[in-house]
Amino acid sequence: MLSIFLGFVLAVAIGIPVGIFMGRYLVVDYLVDPWINIWYSIPAIAFVPLVMNWAGLTSISALIVSFLIAVFSIIINVYTGVKNVSASLVEPAIAFGISKRALYTKVILPASTPNIMVGLRLGITRAIEGVIVTEMVFSVVGLGGMIFDTADKLEMSLTIALVIVISLISIALNYLMKYLDHKVVFWKESSALKRE
Repeated sequence: MLSIFLGFVLAVAIGIPVGIFMGRYLVVDYLVDPWINIWYSIPAIAFVPLVMNWAGLTSISALIVSFLIAVFSIIINVYTGVKNVSASLVEPAIAFGISKRALYTKVILPASTPNIMVGLRLGITRAIEGVIVTEMVFSVVGLGGMIFDTADKLEMSLTIALVIVISLISIALNYLMKYLDHKVVFWKESSALKRE
């Protein structure tokens, strides 16, 4: 769980600023976007041997893989949100002499919040995936390693129980992010099309 949390926090700390700069500055977009697309298309399991060479068979490896596959979901969604902020919101603020810092904190970030929250929900799911895959491949201590170990011993009831535990953790974290989304983007519900 610690690897999931730390990997996710690191992904948020790096992913949000990178996404903002990509959305606001064309030069950054042109330079970074091709690399983001390449890395995002790589399956989680493909990162594992690379990380193993860098960090060895340690808990740091799970954290690194967790970060690597979570950060791109966050970057892409933040980038999309910032890029699509309406000029009708930004231009009047600039015309009235808003500072650059206030432009981001009062206009761009609030307008991008729905996309940012989507990125965070995807990011937490991907962070869990990264840790579990790494633990399974490395057969290290953790839920992923336990699944690999019980499956290898043909203890299917334990394997299924562990899969259910992982599913429940993932669902709980996803609902937590959904709750935060509802609290942070409270105005989205009132302006959204009513569902039947």
